Order: sequence, then C-alpha cells, then structure tokens
Amino acid sequence: MSKFRIGMVCVCAALAVAALGSSAMAAAKSGALIEVRANDNAGHPNQWTNLGTTGGALVPYNGVPTAGEDADGTKWYSTANRTSWGGASGPTAQAKDYTAEFYVRRTGAPGGDEHHLGGVRISDHSQLVSWHFASAAEGADLIWLNRGPSGGTTKVEMKGPGLPLNEWVHLAFTWANDAKTMKWYVDGAEVTTGLSIVSGNVNTVNWDPNKVLDLTSLGPEYYLEPSRAFRGDWNTFRFYNVALTAAEVRGNYLATIPEPASLALLGLGGLALLRRRAAS
Repeated sequence: MSKFRIGMVCVCAALAVAALGSSAMAAAKSGALIEVRANDNAGHPNQWTNLGTTGGALVPYNGVPTAGEDADGTKWYSTANRTSWGGASGPTAQAKDYTAEFYVRRTGAPGGDEHHLGGVRISDHSQLVSWHFASAAEGADLIWLNRGPSGGTTKVEMKGPGLPLNEWVHLAFTWANDAKTMKWYVDGAEVTTGLSIVSGNVNTVNWDPNKVLDLTSLGPEYYLEPSRAFRGDWNTFRFYNVALTAAEVRGNYLATIPEPASLALLGLGGLALLRRRAAS
C-alpha cells in the first residue's frame, strides 16, 4: 500500500474515531422514571435494579431469565424461554406525556394466541401503554396500545414495523397528551409517517398524571402471563414522563448502542457504521 493510501486510511480512521467518540461520550438523557440496563444491572441475576428516579427493581417470574453477553460487550437477558420481568413491587411512574424506549433483539417467532413486548400500566388496566405483535407470523408488525385513563374506548392502537430476526433494534415511542401526538422511532429515526391507526381515536386518550402506573412488565404486557412473552433478548428499557424530542431520542440511541472496541474495527466496518449512523 502506498504512503498516500496509508495516510488516507489513517485520516479516515481518525475522523471516524472523532465522530464515533463524540457519541460514545454522550450519556442518555437523565430523568427517566424507569431505566433498566443489562450492562449496569447491580442486582444480577435475581433482579433488574431500576436506575431511574423512582427506584425499585423488576424481578423474574417463572424462573431466572437466561443472561448472556455479545462479543462487543452488549449484555442481555433473554425471555425466549417464556420468562418475564415484572412484579407488583416494581418501579412506579406517573405521567401525562411519556417516552418509552427499548433496545431489544428478536431471536424467534412470536408464537401463541397473543404475544407481547412489554407494558407500563395501572393494575386495573385503566391507563396503560403496551406493545404486542399483530399476529403469530415471523416478523409480524408491532402494535402500540395507548390507553388512558378509563380503559375501554379511550384508547388508540398504532401499527408499525416488526422486528428483524437476530438484530438489535432501538425503539422509542413518544406521547404528547395535549397535542394528541404519537411518534414512533426506530434506531433514532422517526418512522411515524405512513403508519396506520388500526383501532380507536387518538383524541379520546387523555393521560391523568395523578394516576400511579404500578405494574411494569418486560416480556409480556403483564408479567403473570409468561406464555405470551417476547422471544428475544433485552439490553435496555427506559420510561420518561416527558415526550422526548427527535434530537433527544437520537441522542439516547447513540448513547445505547455499543461502540467499536478498538481501532482495528475502524477499517471498512467502522466507516460503514459511521455511514449507517449518518443515514439513520
């Protein structure tokens, strides 16, 4: 390789390091009521400690979920074996507006009569946000259910893209109550345009910030139903009582995904990652 080409590779690598490093140093937005991260789980393996402002912990139901770690350092818990995270003494939240975020990887077909990703709700089901798959089909679309505060007809369901197999995906969902605005993000980019409302009316939903959301479940929408659990791996979940901006969602995405472990990764692969981030 010529000195010129070597120099250009070094310059490109340096630029990639600078660009990637700026996101690596950034932290996710503070103030999450509920925030659980497999990489920072002080309660491993018997509980998932809430690092958010309301404290508490999620506990496993129906056995301890399988734990693992990828080569890039991404740690995870799996609910593919029909194990769920939840518990009546887990973290609580109160919200008028909200943002919910997941960093997850689907490892199998949903299966079952009904199958979920997770939920934050009141015990009586009157006010909740949850996600379930549209059917048992491989890679089925995801349904975002937004209900409050009286249950029944005060709800809206939005259908969006499903999850690819064996790929980590960052999902974010924001609700602005007064504006009656639902926004859906995938890997830091908004995808709401073109998504369909499949049930209900967004104008009927009116979240009451005085109501306490006392049940958070990961896997199924309700932790006592592990047979309906998401078949996949979990790295991060966050829930805020504000609707994050597009820039804040993107910042959280960049703060959540792993960085290359060394300069050796900043050849074509590192530059490809940089292009992927720039395009997303």
